[in-house]
Amino acid sequence: MKWWLPLIFSFFIVTTNAQRPKIGLTLSGGGAKGLAHIGILKAIDSAGLKIDYITGTSVGAIFGGLYAIGYSGDTLEKMVRQVDWDLLLSNQSTLRSLFMEEKNEYNKYVVELPWINNRFRLPTGLLEGQELWMNLAELCYPVYDKKDFSQFNIPFKCIGTEVGNGNAFVMDKGEVVSAIRSSMAIPSIFTAVDFEGKRLVDGGIVRNFPVWDVKAMGADLVIGSNVATGLLPSDQVRNVWQVLLQVAFFREAEDNRKEVPLCNIYIPHKLEKYTMGSFNQSHEILKLGIEEGRRLYPVFKHLADSLDSIYGKTDYVKSRVPPTKPACITGYEVKGTEQTTEEFFLHTMNFELNRSYTALALMLSPRLSVTRLRELRIKKSLEVILAITPIPVKRL
Repeated sequence: MKWWLPLIFSFFIVTTNAQRPKIGLTLSGGGAKGLAHIGILKAIDSAGLKIDYITGTSVGAIFGGLYAIGYSGDTLEKMVRQVDWDLLLSNQSTLRSLFMEEKNEYNKYVVELPWINNRFRLPTGLLEGQELWMNLAELCYPVYDKKDFSQFNIPFKCIGTEVGNGNAFVMDKGEVVSAIRSSMAIPSIFTAVDFEGKRLVDGGIVRNFPVWDVKAMGADLVIGSNVATGLLPSDQVRNVWQVLLQVAFFREAEDNRKEVPLCNIYIPHKLEKYTMGSFNQSHEILKLGIEEGRRLYPVFKHLADSLDSIYGKTDYVKSRVPPTKPACITGYEVKGTEQTTEEFFLHTMNFELNRSYTALALMLSPRLSVTRLRELRIKKSLEVILAITPIPVKRL
């Protein structure tokens, strides 16, 4: 640990005593290696250090976004320890979300291609990630009605890359689930995502460590957690996936050199023995991140205590997830169906009027299968039309 860091923070705080300095947090992309970010979040929580702004790319967008919504580092750790990575990073849905007649076809084929307009269509990536979509939707439900990410418990931005021109696209408004999924759409592996009129892939191609963005939001001090280990030496590029990833992230290496000097606390995780796809070693990576967080805890604690002593103690709460209420469905409108009837669709959805539902109940309903919705050729606009607004439920 660099002993002079606390001295720099103390000097900074004393010389900017007009108002409490804003703390920014940036989490890089890096696939499975991004699990190490959780250890830093746990240390920040333990130190009682209030984060004012968050930016992230790819896996950094996932954990940064969930932390911005209100999930604590401890909660995120518990989540990832229970994840079935093989299922999450596949094109399958859980058996619980399938009809009985669908279960015979479950995981039966090595390759599945969509049949659209009387021909097969090649996807923009190997993985659609149906289960990933579902899990993100469930976790982000507490902020389903917030389309401006600055209204989250902690203002948040994430980065994607426009397919059309290769430029970085900063996402701070819209559907947060789509934004996060866009930011992590590694080319050739995950399918591209249409977001706010743009077709996007992984932001790590151009801005894997978006420190500049968190400073633009107003951060005076920046904590940067970087799990990217740079490009592989040419003699270690041995398969087609490594070649694709190497080419995709050429520009990221150059941007990284510009972003690192903007950090006040820069955390370069030593994860050279792991790759983006090392999810089978998730517990090892998580452990290394927690150890790094413990090493940096004194620095975070000193900064938090210094700020509190000068500007007054903040009301710090680890778990900040907004409370959610059951939703009562009082009416419906169906638009976007192409090859089915409204009646059959409603039967499939199994909604009952004047009945209250929780988000979990909707997610667990076997009739709300993502597979089934795709078979019915439901347009994406339907998601918005059928959005359910929580309203007070009168008890008789």
